Amino acid sequence: GAEGEGNWLRKLGAEDAEGLSLGVFKRKFERPREPCLLKNVISCAFQGESGERSPSVFQLQNLMKAYPSRLFGVVVPGASDPPYQVRMTLANYVHYMTRCLEDPEMLNDEEYDPLYFFEYQLPDELFEALNPPTPFFDDDLLAELAASSSRPIGAQTPNPDKELVSLLDERRWLVIGPAGSGTRWHTDPHATSAWNLLLKGKKLWVLWDSPDGRPPVGVKVIAGEPGVRGEVHEPPSAVRWFEQNLLPSLQGLSASSAEGSNPDKRRRISAVSPGSNQNPLLWGIQRAGEVVFVPYGIWHCVLNLESSVAFTQNFITQVNVREASEELREHEPELAAELVRLVAQLRS
Repeated sequence: GAEGEGNWLRKLGAEDAEGLSLGVFKRKFERPREPCLLKNVISCAFQGESGERSPSVFQLQNLMKAYPSRLFGVVVPGASDPPYQVRMTLANYVHYMTRCLEDPEMLNDEEYDPLYFFEYQLPDELFEALNPPTPFFDDDLLAELAASSSRPIGAQTPNPDKELVSLLDERRWLVIGPAGSGTRWHTDPHATSAWNLLLKGKKLWVLWDSPDGRPPVGVKVIAGEPGVRGEVHEPPSAVRWFEQNLLPSLQGLSASSAEGSNPDKRRRISAVSPGSNQNPLLWGIQRAGEVVFVPYGIWHCVLNLESSVAFTQNFITQVNVREASEELREHEPELAAELVRLVAQLRS
């Protein structure tokens, strides 16, 4: 094929965390908003290999044994009407996951988009079992505010009457899902960045830095309601997006290569390609023990290739504190003011 023809798709950069310094991580990835895959992070996410500091805390059998009757939040993907979330025991959810994998009718259903375990209201001992992978995410301003706050963090029981949950509570998540589940295209809230540690399974990630704020191809845009700022995005399920948008582009690319350098064919392919030479789609496969770093404002879509267990955390550092504070002024002004005060204190 013609040179540069496939430049709209590029592999996600990978680094060995054990040989990577904080300064290089900041310079190469965080400041330029460049997503990356960090390998060999288990040792810096868990201090010690026994008791509470062991990754075995997050094995499904151990979680079910530790919390037999506790109800957890499970997302109903793509729900346009309530319920957007249901609550169930982990044992019931694991039973549901098994059924997803064994029931051919479910797997062949065009609308297949399984319920997704996505919970931030976790027992304290689970939060304490895991560190943000050191040293890359040690300077999280949200974690510092949460540690110094006198208010209770991560309420143990959901409050249905409370419409707004503070970002201080809703920033750390345990995420579990069967093969074929995943998260649709989105950017993380309030200009936060995120790290995602995979504890079990395998995930396919696609990320995109939109040059002008528009969402990725295949994501439907609906104008916001009168008086409400911004647009509403309706992305298809992760598996459907890969089938309908990425696979045809890849097939077109391989057909284009087979046909030689036909310029008309190349123009047609570039018109449907989800990325561009200047703003390529990044893709990567994440395996257990690896972290994906997602900088603020980066669109991403994730598909579980196997049943997976992951822990993810949204964070703010001095790199994105200006953007995050601006976003939070509208949604959570008290927290925005606390962030500004904390940064002034750190810089003085």
